[in-house]
Amino acid sequence: MANFQDYRTNDGKKRILAVVRIKGFKRTARAFDSLRDAKDWASATEKELRGLRDRGGARADITTLTVEDLAKAYLADPKVKQRRSFDSIEQLVAAWVDEYGTAKLRGFGYLQIVAFRDKLLGTGLSPARVNRYVSQMRRCWNWGAPHFVQAPWPQKIMLEEPKPEAINEHYGTAQATLEDVKTVIAASDAISEPLGNLVRFLIGTGARLSDALAVTWKDVDSNAGTVAIRGQKSQRPQRVAMLAPAIEAIKRTGKVKHISNARVFWQFEDRNALHWPWICARKTLPEALRKLRLHDCRHLCASFLAAAGASHVELAAQLGHSTLTMVKRYSHLAAGHRGAAHDKLDAAFAASAKK
Repeated sequence: MANFQDYRTNDGKKRILAVVRIKGFKRTARAFDSLRDAKDWASATEKELRGLRDRGGARADITTLTVEDLAKAYLADPKVKQRRSFDSIEQLVAAWVDEYGTAKLRGFGYLQIVAFRDKLLGTGLSPARVNRYVSQMRRCWNWGAPHFVQAPWPQKIMLEEPKPEAINEHYGTAQATLEDVKTVIAASDAISEPLGNLVRFLIGTGARLSDALAVTWKDVDSNAGTVAIRGQKSQRPQRVAMLAPAIEAIKRTGKVKHISNARVFWQFEDRNALHWPWICARKTLPEALRKLRLHDCRHLCASFLAAAGASHVELAAQLGHSTLTMVKRYSHLAAGHRGAAHDKLDAAFAASAKK
């Protein structure tokens, strides 16, 4: 069943919205310039959906579909195109198309996936990076069921990643002290004041780099000492407490605000703009911290809070792990909660600053 609604765009242009509803399928809608085009599309869509229903959800040409056909349909989905990480999704899926674009979906499975996974690993990519390629293709595959594919995605494909302890040891955050933090901040300040402020904010909130760059002044509550982090994973703003370094960063950054850009760290358009400045800052660090990444500032925040006695619930709330079962059980933990560990760590930072 289809219905049609007319509306006008912001520039006054008339458009027709065609909405198709077939039992057993999600509502499908598309806008057109004329009623005739809308009716033609609605008729074709209804016919296709009814055919899918009669065949149990599979397309009539399912035996001829290739990996490239699936990838193109997945990337053309409006919901996929609206994701903030669409550029990354397109890049990851394109790698599979380059490797197996002409392969039939009916013959694509465990052997091909493992072969490409091992090939990526052989190019020097880390297990975590290889897993991103695999997991993205898995999302594409599951999106195509049951219209494009009817076989389930194979299990036990993902590579085992290093334990958090090994990661901290590799990047120099395992034994980091407050003096090391001061050294990192000083090295960043020597390159540029905005870089130093960003490093303070990352250490003082535990935010991911991309999330920190997206923070606006409306997200900051200086009186309460909290900030709303709009995480890419959760897609929802989560208010977290700011430790002393983050509060100092907000005070320093507030002295030079952009006239039209509401972002706190407006000097950096994206994370790529930080690549070279951070490399320059890292070269001046002690040998044990030379491998430090900006993302490891998040690990430093978590390590210091844990050492100060923060509970797992407090850590999960601070780092934005809102999907953890433990956090859901302890729903009484308020947004922006500041526990004893936060106060203890702030006192340590204050004492270090006086010295």
